[in-house]
Amino acid sequence: MKVEEWLPFLGQLWEKVLEVQNWFSSDQTAFAVIALMLFIFVVAIVWLLQHMGPERKRWKTIRKEAKSFFRDMEARKRPRIVPVNVILKQGEVGILQESSMLYVMQAYRVHGGGTRIRGVYIGRGSSESHQRLRHIDSGRIILTTQRLIFDGQWETRMTNLNDIIWAGPLEDAIEVRFGRNQKSQIYIVRNPLIWAKTIQMLASRKISAEQVEADRIAPLVSNSRDF
Repeated sequence: MKVEEWLPFLGQLWEKVLEVQNWFSSDQTAFAVIALMLFIFVVAIVWLLQHMGPERKRWKTIRKEAKSFFRDMEARKRPRIVPVNVILKQGEVGILQESSMLYVMQAYRVHGGGTRIRGVYIGRGSSESHQRLRHIDSGRIILTTQRLIFDGQWETRMTNLNDIIWAGPLEDAIEVRFGRNQKSQIYIVRNPLIWAKTIQMLASRKISAEQVEADRIAPLVSNSRDF
């Protein structure tokens, strides 16, 4: 619902507030409390409408683009090849590429001291482990038939698809988990659904390099994905 559609309701609500003022004319404090609560309620509604509306629209667009992307892949029996800004290995072709930022999950501990009673500490205290995101670098993320590559301003990370055990979409990024006790990596991307599912399909061999190789006879296309 748009903000404009709430205006008649807000007008009726204000009329009720005026009626309440008449009821509590002898008690201005009670009226002020009720008016403040109604004001906070209205502000919360307007804020939610302004912020949730665009977010729903964005995810609707993301889902629509993902359906179009994978419908095209299913019809072609393979994903489109795209030019990528990295030196490829023999038999390796590019699938996806876009600007991105790399984050990793970092563990940290919060320590609490013991209880002090009359100058004497009792107990050894405690500590809790928490996770937080740490920004590593900005650059571009590249997916090929063999590797997931992050080409950043300060460092380059290359991971064989065989080492990826899971990839999933987040709100505006993808999380990629690896074997050998490596930390999860989070990449900011425009369409998390396309990236996560394509990585999973390549890592699980649902799309083979041989299938994509058959597309080499066609000219390279840009990563527009027709939407």
